[in-house]
This record gives sequence, structure tokens and C-alpha cells, in this order.
Amino acid sequence: MVRTLSVIYKTTKMILRSATITASVGVCRGSPTSCLLFTLLVNDMIRNLKEKCQPDGYLEWMHVLMLMDDTGLLAISRKRAEEKVRVLKEFCTSSKMMINQAKTQFMAINGAAENREPLKVDGVTIENCSSYTYLGCIFTHDANLKNTINKQCSRKMRHVIKFEAFIEKNRNAPFKVKEKMWSAALVSSILYGIELWLGLAAIKTANAMYMRSLKTLPGVRKTTTGDLCFIEAGLPSQKKTLEKFIDERSDLTDDPLMFTLEKCRRANTRVHGTSEAWINMITTMKTKS
Repeated sequence: MVRTLSVIYKTTKMILRSATITASVGVCRGSPTSCLLFTLLVNDMIRNLKEKCQPDGYLEWMHVLMLMDDTGLLAISRKRAEEKVRVLKEFCTSSKMMINQAKTQFMAINGAAENREPLKVDGVTIENCSSYTYLGCIFTHDANLKNTINKQCSRKMRHVIKFEAFIEKNRNAPFKVKEKMWSAALVSSILYGIELWLGLAAIKTANAMYMRSLKTLPGVRKTTTGDLCFIEAGLPSQKKTLEKFIDERSDLTDDPLMFTLEKCRRANTRVHGTSEAWINMITTMKTKS
């Protein structure tokens, strides 16, 4: 394996149109080995965090969230956050990398004014932000579910607008084609990252967006009653859609949404500020399946 990697990286010349580029450092972009090499590299960072940082309150050993280079450090206090940033800085220095300070931010959830001051650790300055987007999901500093949902719905609305533009441009397309676009493209885009914001409050707020897209599908007026749209389009309500979405994943133990709901159900805790009715509904559907 090492020999194969050596052969790959001996080829340093790349051609872009008429230009020949010689790469001297870094990983070949788009290479199938890039994920493996990155994982081998950051394993040391995760190991360093576990070795140098003690369990952090209710977070225990969960010091970091990572999906490739999308990295988030978690801490229950400013002091612990500085400790973990220091470990990250040491790792970057030993690996001949740099923390991109322009793209790095921190957020203090329900923090006092002094906790929102910039973090300054070993020459690295990290500015505070009021909201942060991680892998397409929005988190707000006040931990207010309603604010998070409003931001999430505002961002998801662009998918509805794109769908409306598609329908406008393809008025003569068969209804089945429009329906397939609605279910495969629009609904999947809206439900992306659902495990981080799903709740009864989210369902209520997002219903207007759901109904708007549903009325666009058959091309009826916006003042048309919702029940008539369900009958005309032959599509379920938002609640039925979510029930089906969850029921299809009820047996997937590695699904993020089911993992989150099951963990909350076992701990008998509230899911993102929602009532126990939502957990009971999930449990009922799992029992039926």
C-alpha cells in the first residue's frame, strides 16, 4: 500500500487546459486515497484530545465532531474550550498546518458577556458568532428552538423557490414527472439534517412551506384549501410524510435520526424542546413495524 501511494505521489505534474502544473505539497484533489490519508492524519489529533483532555462534564469523551475537514470542538466552559484549542494548535504546528482563523468561529450557548469575548490561544484569535452552520444545520447561541427553526426554514425556502421555477419552466411536463421531482429533489433537500431540528414546533413552522410547494405541484391558486390539494395531488399531509419517512428508517440502527430519537426515548428526555408525544409517536410506529 505504501509503495502504491509512493508511486501516485511521484507523479507531480498535472495538466489544466494548456498549462502544466507541478505539485510539490498536499494531496491530489479528487484522489481516491485523499480520504484515507486525511483520516490517518487526523487520527493523531483525536488521540491527542483524548490523551490531553479529561472527560468534559456531560460531554464525557466527546471532545470533537468531525466529517473530514468540517471540525467542531465541544466544551462545557471557556476554560475547557481554550484547552482543546491549544491541543488543536499543537497538532497543526507539528503537522505543518495552520488554523484558518478567517473561517474559524466559536459560539457560547446561553453564555455571559465575558464568555462571548474572542478566544485567544497561543497567537490564534477566534471570534464569537451568534449562529453557526455545521454540515448544513443551523445552531443559535440562545438555544432557542423557535429561532433555529425559523433560520432553518428560511434557508430551506430556496429549495421551494427553485421547485416553483422548475414548474414554471416545465408547465407541460407530465404530472408524474413533477411529482417525482417534488418527492425526490425537494422533499429530500428539505429533510436533510432533520435529526438536528425535528420536533413539533418545527412541524408547525414548516407546514406553510410544505403547503406552498404542494400547491405549486398541481398549479392551483395559493388561496386553494389544503385538503383539496391533498386530494387533487394524491399526496399525504406533512405529518403523514414525516411518519412514513421515520417508519422507513425505524430498523436502521445507524441512522442519525433514529439514533437520536432512540437515545432520547431511553433517557426519557425531551427532544429539542418538544413534548413526549413526539417520542411516543415514534415508539408506536416502531412497534407497528
